[in-house]
Amino acid sequence: MNSFTKILCPIDLSENSKAAIALASSLAKLAAAKLIFVHVGPPPLPREVSFAAGELEALMARHQEQLSEINATESGIDVDHVILQGDAAEEVLKYAEEEMCDLIVLSTHGRSGITRLLMGSVAESIVRHSKIPVLSVRYPDGTIKESE
Repeated sequence: MNSFTKILCPIDLSENSKAAIALASSLAKLAAAKLIFVHVGPPPLPREVSFAAGELEALMARHQEQLSEINATESGIDVDHVILQGDAAEEVLKYAEEEMCDLIVLSTHGRSGITRLLMGSVAESIVRHSKIPVLSVRYPDGTIKESE
């Protein structure tokens, strides 16, 4: 396997992402790779609920602003910020394939039991279905920090 050239780092805008950001930044620096931070917001609303479209647009604008403030923890890295809408795992995998990324570095919340059963796991779905290597990083102290 050759060196990485494009590293994709999905961000959920929570504290949990910090460990993945740091590791992805270090790997990008070592490999002289491009680093792409991607956030997936909720899917577009159907026409039947267009009354809430303004709220969704405002939410997506806030997410775009928060995402654009995330920087690599290492200097000299080519960084892109991308925001998508839809099912998080599906959109990350589709984007990784379209952009020919060769590594995904993501954080995992470490949920287990009933919480994991009810909420599912984006990280697990990405690991199971990815065609490229995935490196998952658990939040350092094992606690879950929910996004605000």
